[in-house]
Amino acid sequence: MYNATEELILSVPKNHTDWYLANLSIVPCQKGYEFDRSFFRESVVTEWKLVCDKQYYPTLALIMLMMGAALGTPAFGWIADRHGRKNAYFICICVQLCGGIATAFSHNFIMFCVCRFIVGATYPAAWSLPFTVAMEIITPKYRAAFATAASISYNLGALIVVGIAYWIQNWRELALATCVPLCYVFVFWCFMPESPRWLLTRRRIPEVQSFLYKVARCNSTRFEPQQMEKILKEHDKDWDNITKTKNYSYLDLIRSPNLRKKTFLLAFINCANLSVYLGLSYYSPSLGTNPFLSYTLSVLVEIPAYLFVFLVADRLGRRLPTVGCLLVGGGALLATALVSSDHSSTLLTLGLIGKLCISASFTFGEIYEQELFPTVVRSQGASLTQYVSNAVACVFPVVNYLGEAYIAYPVIIFGAFSVIAGISALFLPETLGADLPQTLLDGENFGRDMTWKDVFQVCPACPTKARTPEVLNNKRCFLSGGGGRAADNALPDAPVVTGAQTSLLTETGNL
Repeated sequence: MYNATEELILSVPKNHTDWYLANLSIVPCQKGYEFDRSFFRESVVTEWKLVCDKQYYPTLALIMLMMGAALGTPAFGWIADRHGRKNAYFICICVQLCGGIATAFSHNFIMFCVCRFIVGATYPAAWSLPFTVAMEIITPKYRAAFATAASISYNLGALIVVGIAYWIQNWRELALATCVPLCYVFVFWCFMPESPRWLLTRRRIPEVQSFLYKVARCNSTRFEPQQMEKILKEHDKDWDNITKTKNYSYLDLIRSPNLRKKTFLLAFINCANLSVYLGLSYYSPSLGTNPFLSYTLSVLVEIPAYLFVFLVADRLGRRLPTVGCLLVGGGALLATALVSSDHSSTLLTLGLIGKLCISASFTFGEIYEQELFPTVVRSQGASLTQYVSNAVACVFPVVNYLGEAYIAYPVIIFGAFSVIAGISALFLPETLGADLPQTLLDGENFGRDMTWKDVFQVCPACPTKARTPEVLNNKRCFLSGGGGRAADNALPDAPVVTGAQTSLLTETGNL
């Protein structure tokens, strides 16, 4: 509690209340306390009396969740690139299920924090691994549509959780109700395919053939084994040099200058996306009077953001919309500095505008990661950016805690972070319509010739293909000076593949 009487605090002018409270010391409760149970029947705070000198304990629990995410994500990324996306995903779900059930039966706050650490270690991978599999299967034409559908599905799940929380209002029952349904995921083991691109990098050709046969059967067409054999023979040298069962590590992401630059930029932008997104998601209930209503509005405002991604991603590309969303959203959040804490509706509106923009930027960033990292290190690349992001996001609970002094402090910090990230996104190359890079060489060459003119280009431009030796040596394949898709600008009989893996995956699109 504050070291002051209620009468003394109420006597302070409203425009000085925040400053006055920020300068008061916190002391143990001397006359007892009474919990407001108008929204929650039983919570972690009410059960373990996390008030007065323990009021920062919930913030510590949230930090433990984020620390788990920071440390668990690299492990699942390594498993995914070494042992397959599918295996890593189901291991992740199993660990998450065990951690969630253990949370519901926590005997004390320390055990609760340990369980949240375990759950936190899994939740980024539980989202990114199936997302990676899908992006490695579908063609560029449908990547934005899939990302939109996946993000909206995530929102629907968040709305269901709000409904369950409103209905149950007990944290133990809520923990069980939100983790036990994970059991149904194991039913999909027989239906979820392994990434064919990953199988190709491991030279598991029979499994790729089996996958292509299933695709052909579902699409009522035919796939002949001779198609694969022909492609392998045409690119035999490429296949031997590139796809020997070599194991890649996180260090491969920073060995070459261009791939290193893109990795650092993606990591920083993802830091802003995740920190601001989570910060506003957790802090939005504080901006209104009803936490259920405020959080529901915070979730609903994301749906127009995802529809915006669907409408512009294949027209304006990824780069410019990412920059615009970060700058506009950051500007809206910074504008809260001009609003008094008494105007909660205005603060909530500006916060929702920022949430809308950061949600769109988050989705663009997820597409960007899948399209810029090469297949051989794609999961590790995404895991690295998530590791850095979650490590930085460990600070956002502390930032939110600053709202105890002045309600707009956290939002202002999130706004500044978003604006800086928006400026950084200018230095990423456009990926609209590009084939996914397969090898480290593809990843290094893509966007290497970007100039200052390209950085500040305000009109969207389609990317140039990665300049691999196959493309450079093929005199029949040419690119126009500034833009245009390689497949559109090549001569009719000129191949546009950059290696055996891309050629084989093209067959999937043909089927």
